[in-house]
Amino acid sequence: MNDKMYHLIRIFLTKNPVMPWRIGNWIGRTFFYGNVNINNAKHWDERFANLAYDANKSELKLRKHIISQISKNDNVLDVGCGDAVLLNELKKKKFKNLAGLDISKVAIENLKKAGILGKVSKLPEVPFPMNSFDVVIATEVLEHIPADKKTVQNMLGVVKPGGFLFVSVPNNCMGPDIEPEHLRKYTRHDLKRLLKDLKNLKFKVFEPRILAYGYKK
Repeated sequence: MNDKMYHLIRIFLTKNPVMPWRIGNWIGRTFFYGNVNINNAKHWDERFANLAYDANKSELKLRKHIISQISKNDNVLDVGCGDAVLLNELKKKKFKNLAGLDISKVAIENLKKAGILGKVSKLPEVPFPMNSFDVVIATEVLEHIPADKKTVQNMLGVVKPGGFLFVSVPNNCMGPDIEPEHLRKYTRHDLKRLLKDLKNLKFKVFEPRILAYGYKK
């Protein structure tokens, strides 16, 4: 079954007024993929090899806000960089020190073709030296990761003291969520708990996303 057919069935499951959408989500992932967590290298290699990306308004606003908060001289790491839309936009804006991390070899090969440093790794591992980046960004990543707390800790570890960590996730007040790769959604309280080691923590909402960011103590 292809992803298009799967999404149509998932929409039926999650829009069913009798069935809570989270249960429909679980049934869809388990029945059609045979594994509740489908976030593996093979799945994402296939997605990025065939992806036709088209950003929506909330994503554009999110990226614009993040870019407005950072400097062209910053060392920037995009965790779960995927199709590298953000990194390519930063490169066009003359940001010089860019790197990406993703589980997909296809994604990282495409990143390197664009002249950007990239590493393949499965989160929560973040295989870069401690205190090596001014800015670490993870947009729409944590909802895919079972060990979200450990992932945040490892991302924070590679941020320089005084550097920034940006995290965006699906907003739990919105729903249903029909993305087969999503394991969870978050509230502002959930993010605050995960990012408790950040100073001057701020939140912005770009529905259906929450962005949280602050600097390392």
